[in-house]
Amino acid sequence: MVNTTHRLLLGALIVTVLAVVAGSAAAEDGWIAGKVSEGLTGVPGATVAVMGGTQTATTDASGNYNITVTNGTYSLKVTKSGYVDKTVDGVVVTVNNTTTQNVAIVKVTGYLTGIVKGDDGAPIQYASVNGALTDAQGKYNLTALPLGLLNVTVTTLDYPLYNFSVTIVAGQNTKDITLVMVTYVQVYVTGPTVFGVPLPLQGATVTCGNATGTTDALGMVKLIVPPGSYKISLKAKDYKNLGKDITVTRGDNTFNARMAKTSGSNDESGLFAGILAAGIAICILIILIPIILIVLIIVWLVRRKKSNQPAPPMQAPPMAPPPQTPPPGAPPAPPQS
Repeated sequence: MVNTTHRLLLGALIVTVLAVVAGSAAAEDGWIAGKVSEGLTGVPGATVAVMGGTQTATTDASGNYNITVTNGTYSLKVTKSGYVDKTVDGVVVTVNNTTTQNVAIVKVTGYLTGIVKGDDGAPIQYASVNGALTDAQGKYNLTALPLGLLNVTVTTLDYPLYNFSVTIVAGQNTKDITLVMVTYVQVYVTGPTVFGVPLPLQGATVTCGNATGTTDALGMVKLIVPPGSYKISLKAKDYKNLGKDITVTRGDNTFNARMAKTSGSNDESGLFAGILAAGIAICILIILIPIILIVLIIVWLVRRKKSNQPAPPMQAPPMAPPPQTPPPGAPPAPPQS
């Protein structure tokens, strides 16, 4: 019986001591709370850890967190996949108070750099790589790029548009770019003349090396060929075949060729002159008819205005002056005829 009583007293004493200790510890607690965000947007799923301790919290859907700690000064570390780790020092917590500590984090980014040059090995200045211009050495830099696939567009004055894709990882990414100059031949073909001026010849077949094309309404055809020496041949219905030796250099090459008719005159100035005269006559009529109508309307309005004016009042004829009596001694008036 005595042993049982002693055991009960000892158990009660232990419970009391533990309660006092727990109450004392609880009395020293405080809280750290805040929001983890990127810009103005909360970041969910970020881990907020007390450095040197075991307390951690995970942000909710709005980026908010709350950690219970004893009073003191702490450092926090915020981590999330795809974001740069962030450490905040000097977070002071007092008993029974909440210390607000918001944390801003940024995504992990990379940058892309490299040299843009031509297929001749020369650097290309002022090439636009996603809007960033190359310097005199052809170097470009794209910064703060999100991780993952990036589509890049390169534009220059002398080279064709160039597109490529690259996977951006954290930190530096390097991509040198070589642009290939497209070499082509532009041939302008003319046929009949009007007053000595050659007109474009549509539908002519032009062959240069392994490339063949047909002239458009402007008499032009573009053929892509490598640099070298060629003999171009031209064929068109009702025109004599034509051959011409040319030398094609890197880039754009332009050549003119005039084809002669197989029969008849190459000068169509008579037909053109008739068409031109008819066109001019029609244009003159279109311009003159409104002018003539306007003049007739103005004349009609003027005449109508004059006809509507009231006639001036009639005046009595002037009266003849009374006969004059000659003064005494004056010679008689001559007889009136």
